Amino acid sequence: MYSSFIHPNLPPLRSGSQAPKLPNFQTFKLPNFPSPYYLYTMLFAITDIETTGGFASGNSITEIAVCMHDGERIIDEWHSLIRPDKSIPQHIVALTGITDDMVYDAPTFEEIADSLDEFVGDAVFVAHNVNFDYSFIKNHYEQIGHRWNKKKLCTVRLSKKAFPGFRSYGLGNLCRQLEVNNESAHRAQGDARATAEIFSMIAAEMGLDGLDEALKRGSGEAFLPNHINAETFHALPEEPGVYYFIDNKGKIIYIGKANNIKGRVKQHFTGKMQSARRQGFLTEMHDIHYQLTGTELMALLIEDKEIKHYWPKYNRAQKFSSGRFGVYHYEDQRGYIRLGVQKASPTNSPIRAFSSAFRARQWLFEFADQFELAYEYCGLPAAEPSEIGQVEHNERVLAAIDKQNRLLGSFLIKGKGREFDEHSLIWIDNGQLRALGFVHRSIAIDHEDHIDTHLDSFPHSSTAEAILRMHLEKVSSRSIIVLSEPELEN
Repeated sequence: MYSSFIHPNLPPLRSGSQAPKLPNFQTFKLPNFPSPYYLYTMLFAITDIETTGGFASGNSITEIAVCMHDGERIIDEWHSLIRPDKSIPQHIVALTGITDDMVYDAPTFEEIADSLDEFVGDAVFVAHNVNFDYSFIKNHYEQIGHRWNKKKLCTVRLSKKAFPGFRSYGLGNLCRQLEVNNESAHRAQGDARATAEIFSMIAAEMGLDGLDEALKRGSGEAFLPNHINAETFHALPEEPGVYYFIDNKGKIIYIGKANNIKGRVKQHFTGKMQSARRQGFLTEMHDIHYQLTGTELMALLIEDKEIKHYWPKYNRAQKFSSGRFGVYHYEDQRGYIRLGVQKASPTNSPIRAFSSAFRARQWLFEFADQFELAYEYCGLPAAEPSEIGQVEHNERVLAAIDKQNRLLGSFLIKGKGREFDEHSLIWIDNGQLRALGFVHRSIAIDHEDHIDTHLDSFPHSSTAEAILRMHLEKVSSRSIIVLSEPELEN
């Protein structure tokens, strides 16, 4: 009934001894043999689901089918229609043939949850595009207060290893290429049985030891998106830098930064995949590029610049500076320069950037008091109208803004380089980010005239200023090379 697998390092068993535990394998005592004889096997719960939509968050399962597989053949099956908590959209009805009438008397997921979990047991969860099916089932269990965690394998990824060179690894194309008959395509039971037949061929090509290898933690086969090669992932460095997710046309769809590029990229793949945005994000991804930056600060600054340059479709938060505020200045119709708190704008740099409107307003009160600016021209409540003239008021505001810009002074921030024999350097000129780059340790930069020779110009922005101010609050003085002293606040 079960296909056995003899592990190469399996020790001989003695009479009365316990069977050694092997990762990913289940043990069965053979009833008609003496106690030292055990059978080691892997069981695979090959699963397919039908749903009301393409992502787990906000959609429901309408059908589940599971084929229990022993590495050679189907040994048992489980199937049920599921009554969803919403009407099935017409385009889904047209695809699957499952109608609201068909599921009207079907059990809810909660009603079949125990039966499904008992059937799957400790078997490896297998599906075609496994993260899709897994995310739906896991989400449904979480909604009823149950934890559901299984080891998993993806037949899309395994098929690419077992049968290289196919134009497409969609289930329909694989069935055509491998001559698998699926009489009930787009129904859970038909697709699960077709996937199980393909899985039998995969197991024959790879062997159970090959499947065992794919299940090992860190192999990537259980969590990587379908189009990302495991070799690409394993080649990623565990160092600070900026990474880029690329689609099938070579276009950048997401940019991120990390202290550990490989670790951060893995987090994208192992988190919950329940939203339409995340589902599309992982489906569209075909490649990963990166650049090393030496330090997290360099990564933060370069990430901000790259996002503003490429506007990747999945970097929404950075595109619109969501939740950030700034103190801005403008000239009114009477010629007075006014100050005020506004949401951060990607096209206009503020005097200072803040994470909240409250903090920005609090700072503006202090700024107005320090430089004796009239409250009514700063958008602040004033006890009585100001009598200061336009010229004097504008001179005070411009002097205060200039003073604010110069508070940081001019200096270099030195950090680790991309390699052992280089430093990273960031050039701040009168409070403005001007240039950055990498120089060999043997090169000494102790004058502003050396900057253009060794560093690349870099655009200042409100986001970059906020990043720098946060960094300077915790940076060691040993990493600062002062080229001109900052002006002191009065």
